[in-house]
Amino acid sequence: MRVLIVEDNEALAFMLSEYLKDSNVAADFAKNGKDAVAMVELTEYDLILMDIYMPVMNGFEATSKINLLRPNTVIIAITSSNERLELERMKAMGAKDFLIKPINKEKLTTAVLKNMVFPI
Repeated sequence: MRVLIVEDNEALAFMLSEYLKDSNVAADFAKNGKDAVAMVELTEYDLILMDIYMPVMNGFEATSKINLLRPNTVIIAITSSNERLELERMKAMGAKDFLIKPINKEKLTTAVLKNMVFPI
């Protein structure tokens, strides 16, 4: 399974990759939405973990663009807010689900298993 972690916080990105590594899943990284869109143009990912607020291009815009490029890609939004309108907006852009920070291995695994066609 190919995973792209789009997160400007390097410590969180590393932590998420470590959680996935336990399931023998390797991850690629993007520090902002613009880089993520460029990577998705070149590579097909099964799963994208997308931070909502990042510099250069935020997760709303990146998710919308990625959904046009690869509509079958599972995108799970990552946010520190549980504001309903924000989460609904992200789903409207194409995210399948969301994770609210802080994220632990159990929350990540549950979200991935819930949204993937095949388990990790």
